[in-house]
Amino acid sequence: MAMSQNVLVVTLLAAAISTPALATDGDLRTGAVFVMTNQTDNEVIAYDRNADGSLVEVGRFLTGGRGNVFPDGTDPATNPLASQGSLIVSQDGRFVVAANAKSNNISTMRITKAGLTPVSLSSTGGRRPISIANFSSLIYVLNESDANALTNINGFILGPFGRLRHLPNSDLVISNDPATDAGQVALSRDGRLLTVTDKALRQITTFRVTDTGNLNPPVVTPSSGTTPCGVAFDGQGHVVVAEGRNGAALAGSLSSYGTSPDGTLTPISSRVGTHQTAPCWVVATDDAKFVFTSNTGTGQVSSYSLATNGELTLLESSASNTAADSAVTDMALSRDGQFLYVIQAGRLSIAIFRVESDGTLTRQPSKGGLPAGVQGIAAN
Repeated sequence: MAMSQNVLVVTLLAAAISTPALATDGDLRTGAVFVMTNQTDNEVIAYDRNADGSLVEVGRFLTGGRGNVFPDGTDPATNPLASQGSLIVSQDGRFVVAANAKSNNISTMRITKAGLTPVSLSSTGGRRPISIANFSSLIYVLNESDANALTNINGFILGPFGRLRHLPNSDLVISNDPATDAGQVALSRDGRLLTVTDKALRQITTFRVTDTGNLNPPVVTPSSGTTPCGVAFDGQGHVVVAEGRNGAALAGSLSSYGTSPDGTLTPISSRVGTHQTAPCWVVATDDAKFVFTSNTGTGQVSSYSLATNGELTLLESSASNTAADSAVTDMALSRDGQFLYVIQAGRLSIAIFRVESDGTLTRQPSKGGLPAGVQGIAAN
């Protein structure tokens, strides 16, 4: 598909209409949490992170695009995008990148000491972008469909000032099957592998990334469990996938795989149960010791240990001790790995946890004030 490389710069417009920031003594460049409202006028809420993990709202900043808070009807959905990675912080910690699912574009916003400065608004070359992956200056976006109603991905190069340039020959169809229901696009921690999960077709598509950022032919691996959604790479050649198991009661699971240079996945631990319902989001600590997954159906975060060989062991089924109606969804670890932040879509708040050295979670006071239909969280 041909794509214009022109980027629509909305810095002046968005800065003029964004909600003014509230002054704080913090610095968003050194410790912050960002949440995407996913409303019709999409915004990113910026929070300063205190030393104890607590959050202070700094301001709400328009992305210049439109969210998709009403995906299937007239009521805001608990999980409207049904994906992981709709909002990210760039690997260098300088920019926020947000998916505007309703307007088919992505926004880049520069992180400043006291707020976010909109930089660019870029077409994704598809419809309903729901997930973004980043390694170094390479960005890939997952669209639920292209002009031919086929799920596709598109690559971009993130410039030093936050503008995006389309990567030639990076527009790839993930599946020709109309039943496709993709969950996440993700890049490994060394940037050499890209994966896309498919919840409906029960498969994981993997690509080797070339030196130019383009992709080699895909390798398709059947998922160990049904409804594979969120992905976490551990930095040691392993990938962990959350499996919703079609929402079956107390049947959620995680599976781990070894990865090879050509993108082949080899199962290591298959369908290790959470004993909870409908996990979709998953994160791994930087030291590759622990993995956390949120179970939307039962409102709990489960914790796992991850061995050096990639084996998963369930530590706590109910590590978060959150309420059954909390509908936990998106998660983000602080860059220093000390705190875990989880959207409680059922309670319109952010659950905050201190991550202990043994992988247990210590609950801190939650931060409220989120709108219904919120989706996407990232931290630095």
